[in-house]
Amino acid sequence: MSKEHQYTSTNNNDNLLRNKVAAEQDLIGIKNLIDQFVDAWNKHDAKLFAVLFEDDSEWTDVIGHLMVGKEEIERMHAYPFTTVLKDAILTVKSIRTKEIQSGVVSVDAVWESTGSKTPEGKPLPTRLGLMTLIVKKDDPHNKTWSIVIGHNLDYTGTYTNSDRKKIVGY
Repeated sequence: MSKEHQYTSTNNNDNLLRNKVAAEQDLIGIKNLIDQFVDAWNKHDAKLFAVLFEDDSEWTDVIGHLMVGKEEIERMHAYPFTTVLKDAILTVKSIRTKEIQSGVVSVDAVWESTGSKTPEGKPLPTRLGLMTLIVKKDDPHNKTWSIVIGHNLDYTGTYTNSDRKKIVGY
């Protein structure tokens, strides 16, 4: 078989190999997105955090507050990043992915966080939780992904909805 023929072959083995390579590249891109998420979180940088989301994304935080849009996600992370989470360090322990359709993937990320405090400044024990994200590939020809929808579940408690209402007024 000539080289030219090898590159134009459409047999099942070639398609499987192409699909495997594409899936591996997608996983690298998704892991990169998670790394950027953790980096922004650990820098306590709401602007850097919000960049990871689509303009019309939705994020539900650990107390069940829904934020719609990149601007609101950024604005609503100013409180926790400057108070209860300002010394917190997030570590993602594992991720699980499931392709929903080409370029759209569900990601479950098991996380651990240390250094969180109550609104009164009392240290909290290590927190454990699960984030479920729906992510999409920004461009079919690259490895860049962004968050469309995210839900964050905390098995412990950092601050409550009434704490948030005291700060933001609703």
